[in-house]
Amino acid sequence: MTLYFQPRLSDFDFHLFRLVGSGLGNLLFPLARSLLYVDSHQGVLMPPTWRTLKVGPILRREMDRRSYGDLFEHRPIGEFATGLSRRLLLPSMTEQDFLAAEPNSLQGDRRVIVAGMEGRFAPISTAAAPVYRYLLSKSRFAPRSQACDIHVHLRLGDFQEASAAGFSSNTRLPLEWYVSAIRHLQESRGVTSVRLFTDEPDKVAAVKEQVPGLVYLPPVNALVDMLEMAAAPYVVCSNSTFSLWAVFLGDCVAVVPDQALIAAYSLPAREVITVTER
Repeated sequence: MTLYFQPRLSDFDFHLFRLVGSGLGNLLFPLARSLLYVDSHQGVLMPPTWRTLKVGPILRREMDRRSYGDLFEHRPIGEFATGLSRRLLLPSMTEQDFLAAEPNSLQGDRRVIVAGMEGRFAPISTAAAPVYRYLLSKSRFAPRSQACDIHVHLRLGDFQEASAAGFSSNTRLPLEWYVSAIRHLQESRGVTSVRLFTDEPDKVAAVKEQVPGLVYLPPVNALVDMLEMAAAPYVVCSNSTFSLWAVFLGDCVAVVPDQALIAAYSLPAREVITVTER
């Protein structure tokens, strides 16, 4: 018997592409659980369908369309055909049924559909290394060697305005908080170099005015940004799972406005620094 673990990234998955779905950070949770299941049950990973069609980023005129189809190496024709046949022919079961099944009760090859963010980082606390290796091996582009002491994730485009710094899902943190967090690290930890990652390059100049020597590189794509962000000792996080994944993959120190962000996603960060806006 062989178990085939399929990370399902949205409800409307047509193997060639998907409709709607979450952002890259949220999509990595079912992938990570699938990789752990493959290792613990000598199973086979079914490559997920990354490409998605989204209208929102187009309407908002965002620089990153978040289609995700060009982040990863494209599946060869043979692998694509094999994956399609497994989807069509193999009996399937949910992740919940798989976990509830008696060890010897499963008979014959079958497909286990792994979906959602169940438990956030809690069930995948040991998966940082295998997930990083997988992403690095599948990425179309290698990360650039431009790491600084502090990496800052300024997420704006699809997030709502917040009245103050703190944790609330899908809300922007004020620019002033990011500057305060950078200065706090520079003063308390003796680190100096800073690199900015953002989906709104128009805001770079405003941050540079207050942070001399700030480094900004035009992004290659979202996946490369995440892998490069993970290379710093300190990550100044936005209210998003994207920056939390950088902390997780790189075993970085997380800098946040509120511990509630860490608790909400059960992130096993080795150290968390809370900075309140000054």
